[in-house]
Amino acid sequence: MIEFRSVSYQYPDGQVALHDVSIRIDAGSFVAVLGENGAGKTTFVKCINGLIKPTKGDVLVDGMSTRNASVAQMAKKVGLVFQNSDNQLFATSVREELDFSLRNVGIPESKRPRIIEETLTTMNLSHLKEKSPFLLSGGERKRAAFASLICMDQPVFIADEPTQGQDEIQRENIEQILRHMQEQKKTVIIITHDLDFIARLADRVVIFEHGRISLDGPVEDVFQSPAVIQLGHLSPTQELALKWILKDKAPEIPMPFKMDQRTLISTFVEKIKARRGRVH
Repeated sequence: MIEFRSVSYQYPDGQVALHDVSIRIDAGSFVAVLGENGAGKTTFVKCINGLIKPTKGDVLVDGMSTRNASVAQMAKKVGLVFQNSDNQLFATSVREELDFSLRNVGIPESKRPRIIEETLTTMNLSHLKEKSPFLLSGGERKRAAFASLICMDQPVFIADEPTQGQDEIQRENIEQILRHMQEQKKTVIIITHDLDFIARLADRVVIFEHGRISLDGPVEDVFQSPAVIQLGHLSPTQELALKWILKDKAPEIPMPFKMDQRTLISTFVEKIKARRGRVH
């Protein structure tokens, strides 16, 4: 469980990024964090993994205050993939990135090669394992950063814009990995502007505005209409608009927001065929 108790944070230059934030995230939740640039999203997740300590209030992860824990201790509990992968990659090869992560959490040397190979295969990086992370494309670097944390198997996984720079195939791969984390009852928190991605995966949406939580609720409630989306200064996608239409015209279909694009289109086609059949 993650708990923020009246947390505020002020940067050394005087900027107040969080204002009296209180929130509880139960273990096994999948939470999407939204908001405009500068709304406080990144500061919020950095408080969770202990990279920054609150100016006021407390952040607890599994009952342990981040104030009393080192970054190394928190790394065993919380994995955070930065939006800019260059900020966390440093080794001379992708394989060494993963090896360093595993050493950090005390995985014996005899077990590390198997874990590394399995993780690289999952992230479609096996063919790049001896290559420098800084010679990879932006999308490949993002996956390398993902892999360096996934291999550690922490109970909490946080990703800042995980689909940014990914093509459709790799985007679907990341989606499947996050679904697998859900099945393993891990706590997953993502910062993203990808509303379709959120609608398919998240259980809960938290919208930040000027360092405060302006909206917090189940994805079906937060994404229920264009008006609610606009409260978060977000732009609806075509896929989301289709889901609204389907929800309105076919309320008997459960949870249309969890549908992927293929299922959504297939459902629309079936509805159109059924309607035409009734007309004739």
